[in-house]
Amino acid sequence: MKTRTKNIIEGTFGKMQKISNFLPKPEDIVLKKPVEKISLTLDVDTIDFFKRKARRSDTTYQDMIRLFIQKHVEAIVREKMTVDR
Repeated sequence: MKTRTKNIIEGTFGKMQKISNFLPKPEDIVLKKPVEKISLTLDVDTIDFFKRKARRSDTTYQDMIRLFIQKHVEAIVREKMTVDR
């Protein structure tokens, strides 16, 4: 059986085991899809609705609208795939 050598160091909090950095680089975990800016005219009531919801959710109303549209499109595509089978 192979024995792993532990690298024990004395630190501020007593004896600690040094481990290698196993976290990926931040640029390797960003999963953003490409986006395109557009102009969209919406009713004031609709914008106010998303602004209120966004404030409560600690996000932006633009992100909420984008995600709302994205989820709606995904649902339609999923439904179409189910019907086409």
